Amino acid sequence: AQSWVMFTPTELLKLYVKEAFNREGIPAPDARIQTWTEFRADLARNVFGILRTSANRSSLVMKEGAGTLTPATNMDQVAWFSEFDDWQKSAFWNELRQAAQTLAEEKEEDVQRIGAKLIRSMPKEGKVPPASALAEILALAGEIKNLADGMKSATDRKIRSVLNLQVNRDRNFLDELAAKIRDFGENVEDPDDPDADEEEEASQPRIGRAAAMARFSQVMRTLSRSRASKRTIGKVSATGQLIEWLGDRTLSLEDQTIVGESLIIQSALRAFANPARRYIDGVVSRYRRFRRERQAEEKWYAASGFQATDLHPLEVDVILLSLLRASDELLRMNAPKGGPDSFSAALDRIERLYRNQVVVDEATDFSPVQLACMATLASPATRSFFA
Repeated sequence: AQSWVMFTPTELLKLYVKEAFNREGIPAPDARIQTWTEFRADLARNVFGILRTSANRSSLVMKEGAGTLTPATNMDQVAWFSEFDDWQKSAFWNELRQAAQTLAEEKEEDVQRIGAKLIRSMPKEGKVPPASALAEILALAGEIKNLADGMKSATDRKIRSVLNLQVNRDRNFLDELAAKIRDFGENVEDPDDPDADEEEEASQPRIGRAAAMARFSQVMRTLSRSRASKRTIGKVSATGQLIEWLGDRTLSLEDQTIVGESLIIQSALRAFANPARRYIDGVVSRYRRFRRERQAEEKWYAASGFQATDLHPLEVDVILLSLLRASDELLRMNAPKGGPDSFSAALDRIERLYRNQVVVDEATDFSPVQLACMATLASPATRSFFA
């Protein structure tokens, strides 16, 4: 952990405090004295990748005046955060239980055996389990990843073969596809494929032939999953329009079924291939689901007046607190770094954020969620927090 950090509510106060430190002969560089506004922005953009930047594919944008929250939410932030954090942890464990059940019911013997093991490892339903409940699942992660990777190679080959066929038939195919992608528009969060695996969509190129190849593969996976799960793809969506444009230049109906069924199993397997990372990095997508549900219930969120990609700064605080506490929980598990489930990056990330002492100036100018974020930054070795 680094030495210390002080948070002040405004740039003006930050300058006053820095001058006071300098008069006492205490070095106070900008990294040591920060406003929460600038620190939050760095965490959300560059550390956790919550907000859209040139380096990540998030579609979320923080807007100071975003009309996402009701006035009552601002007055009861502790209850709002607590409800979300409990909900998202329950959602995480429910996803794992459903994935384990899917695997246990699969015909293939290796998959079925893994599913049975996972069901036995699951904590009982009821009270939200702590992060330490992941320990038994982590022990199976290597075997699960190898199985998922083998299945992925097979489905990738099928998709690649149909793409190569189209390119060999028409050398302009990728250029035309890239143009259509621009025409139809892109939506990072595709409502036509709610089961899309986050790892599948990671680090996709955005322009040119490489983007066209990646988007073709994504559309083939969506099409195959929809056939296997008997779901309809909306014709007016970007994916639906691309499928209509492609016509018969897709996987055969038989291959769509084969690939789709395999992708469903892969998705269930991948939930366990890196569960610790999913526990942390899945917080953002689970927040979006929570917001959609509560907005429909007219609770915490305004019924309308904002885009799905808008985030109020207080929402960013809530997401950050959940991420920080989840990371802190995993670190305190003393789980080994490295290995097939390698979540070293997640643990290194929180370790780099820890400070031996966290100091807050004018604490009453901060929200309770912001103060909780700051307190979580205090190293577990000291837990020294002074406001």
